[in-house]
Amino acid sequence: MEEKVNKPPKLYFILKIVAFCMLGVGLILVTLGIIFGKMNDPHFDMSYMFMIMPGAFLAFLSLPMLLISFLPNIQKARIATVKYVQNENKEDLTEIVSNSADIAGTGIKKTARAIKEGLKNTKYCKYCGEEIDADSLFCNKCGKQQ
Repeated sequence: MEEKVNKPPKLYFILKIVAFCMLGVGLILVTLGIIFGKMNDPHFDMSYMFMIMPGAFLAFLSLPMLLISFLPNIQKARIATVKYVQNENKEDLTEIVSNSADIAGTGIKKTARAIKEGLKNTKYCKYCGEEIDADSLFCNKCGKQQ
């Protein structure tokens, strides 16, 4: 049986293209601003900041866009890592689950027993403390009226 491969929406692909273009243009502007600034003035007096600032802004703005565009790839890698860790630790995980089931089973049995005892149709004698039926008018042990 052939497994169907889910592709991420085209939006992620478009976002990658836009982000890489913005990053490239931003880095080019920053580089050109620095190069032309150094060529014209060895002390670099900020005259080419009109190129550097927008370039830096574009470069920094492209970084979160790149991160978002790679989210499906990051998620696939994360899932693959979890599967790998589970396969590598299968014996330990099986033992943990088994022990947890034993512990939970014991707790469930105790809880069920307590509920069952609480649902009994009994009460205790006010005078001697003997367990008697809830609808008894007299105690079976001491004979006093309830």
